[in-house]
Amino acid sequence: TQRSATELLVERFAKIYTPMVVVTSTLLATIPWLINPDGAHDYFYMALTLLVVACPCALVVSTPITYVCALSVAARHNILVKGGVHLENLGRMKSLAVDKTGTLTEGRFKLQAVEISAPGYSRGQFLQLVASVENCAAHPMAVDLVAAARRENVALLSEQAITSFDTLPGQGITAQVNGARVE
Repeated sequence: TQRSATELLVERFAKIYTPMVVVTSTLLATIPWLINPDGAHDYFYMALTLLVVACPCALVVSTPITYVCALSVAARHNILVKGGVHLENLGRMKSLAVDKTGTLTEGRFKLQAVEISAPGYSRGQFLQLVASVENCAAHPMAVDLVAAARRENVALLSEQAITSFDTLPGQGITAQVNGARVE
């Protein structure tokens, strides 16, 4: 499923909360009629107020709407995100290596720009780290990332410096480089 943990939590909460609100409102509207029909009109009004105020609709609807808004804003900026779970993952990221290539328009990969959000890294250090790890990958974009580093005369780290390399389908790669985790 592409649904985020927040969406699943809200759904589980609503499955319990909604029936409780409906039952409480129903009891509040009906029991006073059985006890004292003359004053029950006020309780009926309170039951309706309870339904309006405690209605879980705002909670249940707000989460998907938030994700739909975020996905549509991303789409307007030519960014495709598979769903809410991936939006939440993006929100937890510390840094991101992105290539804005001609992959979709021209059918070939080419590194266009490097933006470094991880503090303490120069462009050369960052390219060295990324290209060294990508050198272990088989993905076509990895070839261009390595070629881009070589075009800038960036020396790759030795294969011994890279351990625990793993490909995460649909997400990228991860490895340990000189003891530091790279994702």
